[in-house]
Amino acid sequence: MEPIRTSEGSIVNEYSTRYDVLADAIYIGKAVPGSATSAASWYIEKITLSGGNPTVAEKVGGIVKFNQIWDNRASLSYS
Repeated sequence: MEPIRTSEGSIVNEYSTRYDVLADAIYIGKAVPGSATSAASWYIEKITLSGGNPTVAEKVGGIVKFNQIWDNRASLSYS
């Protein structure tokens, strides 16, 4: 995973990580420590489950970018 650059240009190598485990999916979000879940500063990945087993891991828009809102994870488009 590429490092996150802050607005000042410094690189962050550690991330805050959030998980949301549902019956049919697991959402994993990473952001700069201290980022609000409502801030557009998250990288989000969705792992689809079938019969409790992981089948597909997808990123928002199919690319790694730290520009999503964790609170919107269920309504985002993954590929």
